Order: sequence, then structure tokens, then C-alpha cells
Amino acid sequence: MSIFLTATFGLIFVLFPITVTAQTVPATSAPATSGVVALGTVRTTPAGIELVWIPPGEFMMGSSEAEVDEALAECRKREPDCLRVRFEDETPQRRVSIREGFFIGKYEVTVGQWRAVMGSVRFNTLECGRDCPVEGVSWRSIQELLEKLNALDTFYEYRLPTEAEWEYAARAGTTTAYSFGKDIKTNQANFRSDQQYSDEEWPEAAKVGSYGPNAWGLHDMHGNVSEWVRDIYTSNHINLPVDGSAVESSQDEYLLKFRVLRGGSYQSGPFDVRSASRTRWPDDSGVIGNGLRLAARLRKESEVWPGIERSDGIDDFRQYLGMFPEGRNAGAARKRLEELVWNSVKATHDRGKIEAYLAEFPDGANAAAAKTRLRDLPTAGTVRRNPIGMELVWVPFGEFVMGSENGKSDEQPVRKVTIGDGFWIGRFEVTQRQWETVMGSNPSYFKKCGGNCPVENVSWIDARDFIARLNARNDGFVYSLPSEAQWEYAARAGTTDDRYGDLDDIAWYVNNSGNIDIDADAISDVTRLMDNGGRTRPVGGKQPNAFGLFDMLGNVGEWVEDFYSPDYRGLAADGGANLTVGDGAFRVQRGASWASNGSRVRSAYREQYRASDRSRLLGFRVLARLR
Repeated sequence: MSIFLTATFGLIFVLFPITVTAQTVPATSAPATSGVVALGTVRTTPAGIELVWIPPGEFMMGSSEAEVDEALAECRKREPDCLRVRFEDETPQRRVSIREGFFIGKYEVTVGQWRAVMGSVRFNTLECGRDCPVEGVSWRSIQELLEKLNALDTFYEYRLPTEAEWEYAARAGTTTAYSFGKDIKTNQANFRSDQQYSDEEWPEAAKVGSYGPNAWGLHDMHGNVSEWVRDIYTSNHINLPVDGSAVESSQDEYLLKFRVLRGGSYQSGPFDVRSASRTRWPDDSGVIGNGLRLAARLRKESEVWPGIERSDGIDDFRQYLGMFPEGRNAGAARKRLEELVWNSVKATHDRGKIEAYLAEFPDGANAAAAKTRLRDLPTAGTVRRNPIGMELVWVPFGEFVMGSENGKSDEQPVRKVTIGDGFWIGRFEVTQRQWETVMGSNPSYFKKCGGNCPVENVSWIDARDFIARLNARNDGFVYSLPSEAQWEYAARAGTTDDRYGDLDDIAWYVNNSGNIDIDADAISDVTRLMDNGGRTRPVGGKQPNAFGLFDMLGNVGEWVEDFYSPDYRGLAADGGANLTVGDGAFRVQRGASWASNGSRVRSAYREQYRASDRSRLLGFRVLARLR
């Protein structure tokens, strides 16, 4: 099981170089040192949170008397009874030193990110959706989020920022009321403006990142949602820490239940979204407009290694080595990484993946095996013969569009399918001679056709029995029926039309499988077709497709592994067999047969039969993988 967080929560870390002043900090590609993430590194995980590295430095925290005067004047334009006490908790202004750098969210935590960890949200803006900031969360519920996140991530420890860290990051080196200057405009932040909303209108949250960032790349530090911080609320800044740490005690028992919110929200006037603006709320209460942004620290090497030492996650060791390239356990990490990468590619037929392994580990413990593997990789159309005379053709991995827009409803909707690894498949349909060699008898109706004709009159169950006995011979291959996707991919051989060639050149079907060519449009009775000599023909009598496969269309219809589904909606696109949608008693037949009308002899055509059905129209071909 991988311990690395990319499989779980989704975080991107954007790092900037550390400086000792609170100025805008450019990205750099300077090399990492032990215990420090490489500067400029970006870490991406499925939930998509981005954390930006904020350097240590000093700043003036809080509001000057002049700023309080201006905020009060602005407030009274909207609220004539606005009192100065509303802003006095931002004073007195004092110099604070942030002694250690920290990570902080580039954006507020979104609805989608909260749900990824917590499962649900209390409030949501329906028009905005998963990319809106989560709101209605209490300070205490955030502690549960942090506990879960920290259990998931081996490399980072998450928390709320302290109030001092928050304001330091919001100001981004500025000393004005807003990080954008003395004033703020409605195109710079999401807040309630008299010019923007009437009394009848009600504002709402915007998708994170809808407004431009401050100088340090942080969005929505002004407005959108008020952001919980770590601190207990205090009525002013007198005698508070000047080292950036949180206030976590109070002599006022009443204030112990209140925590601080910073930045204001979409419901706030401009005077309440300043860099110094602060308010309080009970820590066990969540209301609309209140959200959060994460802070984090990089764990020490001694904390990280025990958590990944037994991991089987490649990304765990890549991340560890990126952070601690000269760490105490770097040698063991490189050895384990090489082992895991080789295990992930040693069975692949993707030449590029094996070459990538060799490029990364040219002197690795498995380099010789990788070079041998490259030498022995088959190419498209390579043919191997097994002990009973079956010829197997190599079909490489790839993508194709499965189904037909002009076909039956069960061939739709068309969809792109990825065949993730190559496979061997019968060059021909299984013949009567091969069946008799394995099974000891011949069930075919057209025995007179001869041993080189396809076996028919076999059910899906019969075909699986044959494959089980073939596998028991342990001839170096593991056999199965192809999945429906594998079959169509092999049949098309890179083509997108109904067929891979002209019908009469590539297929035995109703018009040409008898003694004389006939127009079968008016003939639907198999017996009448047989009166004309309609029957199976020896395999390989028509032209092959581009992969070198014969009779993929016509001769006999071919069983595949899948349950029959009435259409392709909801089915996986990974090339595997459908064993969930539909009734397993009914399986799929592909390719049509000697008795089929030409309109059915198409790469996308499919029919259903009971798994127990036997018919002179039905046979199969095998898929194989090396043991």
C-alpha cells in the first residue's frame, strides 16, 4: 500500500526561496539540501490544494490609528451607528518577527477538497459547486480535518496558520490597508460593496482564484470567506506574542470559547476585508461565510523515514529523495525505489517504460534483466507457435474508438478505449484438429470440412473448458478468451471503418460461403443456405488484417469473455472484460459467421447468446499471455 498522499488527498506545493525580508520572492531551481524540499518544486495530488512557501521576516501587525480612523469613516457611510470599538481589537500596531518559514494555502480550502477527506459539507453554494470555498465549518470541525490529513500524509504536518502568520502572508510585504494598496476595488476581491449589491441582492462565495493574487501568489486573502486561524480571540494586541506564535490561552474565561477569523467574507464591507481586519466566533459553531486555508510544515527526515520504509509506493521514495537526497537513509531509499520501478515495468511490453527504467537506473540491480527484456520484446505481427500448432500473433498496446455511430444501439455510445498492455491472440480461429488434440473429440457440425476448419457447435462454457485443459499443459502461455474490447481492437488493427478491407476479400459470409455466390438478401433460413453448400471454410483462406489476423470477420462467430450489455453506457474503458453489467448467463459473440448477411460482418457488430448455446455458427479464438 502506498503511504504517499497522492493516492489520497490531493495537494500541490509551490515553493519559493527563503529570504530574511518580507519582500516578493521569485521562484528558483536551486538544488535541494538535506531536509529541505527542492526550491521551485510543485507537488500535485488529486484534491488539488496548492500550498505556497512563505519566507521568514518581520512586519508591522495590526492597524495604525490613522487606518482605524479611515475604516470607521468608511463604516459610517454604510452604518451611521458604527462605533470605533469595532476596530480597536486591531490595535496597538506592533512589530512581529516570523522566525520560521511556513507553507500556506494558495487558495481557501474548497468544497471538493473538504468532501475528499470529510465526506460531506454542511453548506454549499449550488451555483458555484466543488470549486467554491467550503463554508459553514466550525473551528473544531477543522481540527478533525487536520487530524485526518496528518494521518494520511507522511511528509507534511497540517494546521491552521497563526493569526500573525495569516496577516504576514496577507500583507505580502505591504503596509497599506490592503495588499493591493490603500483602497480595494470590486474586481480585486469578493466583498459586499454598495456599488455592487442592492439591499434586495445577497452576495455569495466565488470560485477560489476568481480574483487576482497578492504579491506572494495568494488568492482571496481579502474577502470571499472569513478564514479561521489558530488563535484564541483577544480584545486587542496588547502584550501579545511578537514571534509569530499563536495565542492559545486567555485570562478572560469568556473569550476562551472564541477563535479568530481573518480576511472578511463576501458578506463584509470593504472596511472589514483589510489585511488587519479580525473578528471572533464560537469555536464550536459553523455559519455561512466562515471557511479556512491550510498551513503546513515539512516533517523532519527522522519523522518521514519510519512512515515510508515499508511502503510499496514509488512516489513515496521519489518524494523522500527529493527532500532528503543526502539523508541518512537515502541509499536504502534509492535501492527500494529501483526495486519498485523494476517491479512495475518488468512484465510490461511497453518499450518506452523499460527504456525509462534504464535511463534512471543504468547501473541498477536489474539493468541486465531490463536489457534482455528489451531485446526479447515482440513487435506487432510477431508470430509464435505453441506445441499443438496454434499460431499466436503479438498485438501491441494502444487506444482505439470502440463501437459504431452508424450501427445498432448495442454498439453505442462509441468511446475511446485504452488497451494498456499488448497480448498474443490466435492468428486463426481454433481449428477442429486443435480442439480434438486437447479435448479428444470433435463436436463440429461441418466435420467434412476437415481438421483445418474452425471448430464450431461449441458453447461459451465449452470454450472455457478447452482453455482450462490447454492451460493445464503448462506450455509457457496462459490462455483465455479475449475481452470484447481486446477482440475489436485486434480486429480493427488500426482501422476506423466498418471493416478492415473489402468484404469479399476478407470474410466468408452468406454471399460467398456456398458452392456459388448468391444474393442472400432474401434468404434467412440457414438450411436453404446450406443447400447451396453454405458452410465454414478452412482458416486463413481470406486476406488478413494489418496485424496478420485471419477470419476476424466471418467464417464462425467468436465467443468473447464478456457479459452481454444492451449498450456501452457505464462500462469501463480500460480494455478489460465486462463482468458486471448485464446477465452473466448471456455472453457476447463477435465477428459474425459464414451464414451472416454482409450488414452484420463488421468490426463493431455484436450479438448475444446464452453461455450454454451451441451452434454451427459459433467458434472462438484464444488470447494468451506469457507465464
